[in-house]
Amino acid sequence: MDVVEIDTFDEDSLDSEKIKHLLCSNSNKYIVIENKLSKPCPSWWKIFGFPGILDENKQYRRIFGYVSCFKCFQTFIYSSKSGTTRLKEHEIKCIKSNSSSSSPSSSSSSSSSSISISSEVINQSDVLLSTQSTLAQHGFKKSIKLSEKDIENMKKLSAQWMCENIRPFSVIEDSGFRAISQELIRIGHKYGVVDVDDVLRGRKTTAQTIYNLADSYRERIKQILIEPLQQRAVTISPDFWLDPYKNISYLGLNVSFVDANHRYFSIDLFCRAYFGVKSGDLIVKSLQTHLQEFGINDLTSVNILCDRGSNFVKGFRDYDPLFCYGHRLNNILKTSFFQNAKNKKKTPVQHQQLILPRHQIIVHEDDSEDDEDILISIPVIRNRKQKDDNQQLSAKASVDDIPGEAKAVLLTLSQCKKVIKFIKKSGLNKEIQRSGGVTVHQSIDIRWLSIMESLESILRSFKIIKKILINKQQQKLLLNVNDKIIKQLLLLLKPFQDVIKLIQVGNSPSLHMVLLCTQTLRDALKSYESLMNYNNVRDDHQLEQRKIFLKSNAKFAE
Repeated sequence: MDVVEIDTFDEDSLDSEKIKHLLCSNSNKYIVIENKLSKPCPSWWKIFGFPGILDENKQYRRIFGYVSCFKCFQTFIYSSKSGTTRLKEHEIKCIKSNSSSSSPSSSSSSSSSSISISSEVINQSDVLLSTQSTLAQHGFKKSIKLSEKDIENMKKLSAQWMCENIRPFSVIEDSGFRAISQELIRIGHKYGVVDVDDVLRGRKTTAQTIYNLADSYRERIKQILIEPLQQRAVTISPDFWLDPYKNISYLGLNVSFVDANHRYFSIDLFCRAYFGVKSGDLIVKSLQTHLQEFGINDLTSVNILCDRGSNFVKGFRDYDPLFCYGHRLNNILKTSFFQNAKNKKKTPVQHQQLILPRHQIIVHEDDSEDDEDILISIPVIRNRKQKDDNQQLSAKASVDDIPGEAKAVLLTLSQCKKVIKFIKKSGLNKEIQRSGGVTVHQSIDIRWLSIMESLESILRSFKIIKKILINKQQQKLLLNVNDKIIKQLLLLLKPFQDVIKLIQVGNSPSLHMVLLCTQTLRDALKSYESLMNYNNVRDDHQLEQRKIFLKSNAKFAE
């Protein structure tokens, strides 16, 4: 049969190991073709040829880019840029192994021993050559530039994944997804092109693995906590979270501690569904049950950090808890601008609206109350006290009782939220970007930090937003939005924003910063001039210098 070279073969479908397997298992379709070159060949070529495949014309076509051994079908990548050292050493290996297998059984022990030793040395060298580790196997990742075709294909596959399976865009940047992708690349580098179904496991296997891992990690954490518990170096931070779709409350707990080597750890220990009344005693009982799994049998052996929710305050009254400074700052800002609307009995008299009910501006973050004026879990019947004529008026006032300037501030806050809602529902963020502005951000469950970011995003694109809304005949949305008021609000709230970001680090201790942050707020807010001086520090370098200064003062105070 004629031999025809083919260099248009689909190289992605085959590799050295697959070709060797096909030569061994399907000799009718795959053979090793003799090298019939006119120029003289090196001696090692006598055991090598080109792998070939039988095509539809009954001709064996060469699989370009590979050479195979006639005796063992071992296949190697071969091109003008590849070396020949592997081929020469494989020739020696094959010759020695064949001579060893063909030697008579009556050979002397010395000769068989020498042959055995030689084969062993050759086998070891061949193994070393074939399994020599690379930098990639030791965690080093090389930076390469992909072709435009590959980049576009990845973009297309990612977009199809998001749309067809209704996945959030943020999943493509998830650290877990990136870790899995990196591991798939490592496996592909090690084994070549493999079927993804041979690598990834199903949902049932993954679910079962979670239980196994959780049991293993709990036992490890339990052992790690033994020494810090003995030194009373463990702090727990419980909190409630609400799933608004299933209407299920979850009790979560973070534990932070320092080990004997002075290393700081912060671990989300558990997040369990909580059913029933959220009274202080029942919460503490539930916490004690969950903490026993980790070897924490007595709450007096740990430090407790929580918010000032009435249930936590009551439940931990015997344990001297520390109250969260970040929550306290949020409550100060909240009560300075908003009031909670109380449920009252129906009466024929029309009630006056209280100052901007909080739910119009802020979405409730979790199911744990953050201040003292929220109703407790179990209603308690109290005897009505007689009103004292000299009693001071309640701090809660109606809209009609406040000055016009303050009313304008509250209306601006409320209307900004409505503007952002309209922009997001109408898909106008893209149009704002095309016009040279930045996308606006709605306030989310982290409360005042997100509200300040929302105001900043509106201010940066205020003129563009105004122009777009006029074109959409929605200029009425901006009637109560005053850019000067937004600037004044940001001027006032900037110190709070910096302090809250500085204190809510999450992955490092910040208790030592409380006093310094409080003093910073007092200094910045004592006068309009000091507030202006504080806000003049705008560039990132000076902000970083301020943080370094605060931290250095903390070390000095220690």
